[in-house]
Amino acid sequence: MNDATVKPHSNIKDETSLHSEFVGMLFALAIAQVAVESADLVNHKFYSLKSDFLPAFSHLFLATTIIGSSWIGWKSSKSSMSKINNIFTLNSIELLIDVFLVVCYFIIVKSVETISPLGHFVPSAKPEVLWTTVILTTYFLWDLLTKLFKKIELAPHSVEGPTLQNKSQIVQKVCSCPIIILKKLWLWVTKWEWKSFLNRGWASFVCSFMSILAFYFLPLETTNTLTIVFIDLDLFFLILTFRAMKLEDFDKLSTCQHVGWITLLVFFLGLMISLHLLPK
Repeated sequence: MNDATVKPHSNIKDETSLHSEFVGMLFALAIAQVAVESADLVNHKFYSLKSDFLPAFSHLFLATTIIGSSWIGWKSSKSSMSKINNIFTLNSIELLIDVFLVVCYFIIVKSVETISPLGHFVPSAKPEVLWTTVILTTYFLWDLLTKLFKKIELAPHSVEGPTLQNKSQIVQKVCSCPIIILKKLWLWVTKWEWKSFLNRGWASFVCSFMSILAFYFLPLETTNTLTIVFIDLDLFFLILTFRAMKLEDFDKLSTCQHVGWITLLVFFLGLMISLHLLPK
């Protein structure tokens, strides 16, 4: 082989793959857990086609929707390819939030009711409502980190040489860091830059607020089969509302897209109110 055609081999690992591959693997494990729970339910010796087990399937359907839609949204985000070369960066915090979200997906899947060895099955919607609220609230925190804090430059990133003068500069910069942060935040508020954040982060804010309302107004203590299925359906509408809102920035959404998320939100609110008004 001609030496001129040989390309030098690089041992430098692609830093962007650390985030994408690790979280992607966790997503795969989470959706695999849905399959495991479904198989365990269907293959149980006390399982039958009666409607008694409908809540378990509606829970699994909700979990699949959350995981699948989150995977699509996460892969289409630039933040999924953020570089991580050490743990003392905002990108590493972003990775931890992503991992926490996938752990929440695992929890919501494992919260699905199972049939006891004696054939008992007691359905509940409380874990699903609780963890959906946690997930949507974390989405808002994720938006705060990726669309606000990462855009605020706090200080220069490099200081040259270990000279005494530069050491004194380092001390000055460390001491002045809180003042710099306050100045940046003040400029952010006074220049109305928060509007640009809300242009993208409004969806997670609205839906996290709606999920908190759902947690307080839905009949979480019920064991009625159909009521629990409708609670899952209500959460399903909320997840779809969030994803419809996230299709574009608010000012870029088309009229049809606005009609879409408003319609889904009306379905969610209408069903939530109807479930709240059910006789105890």
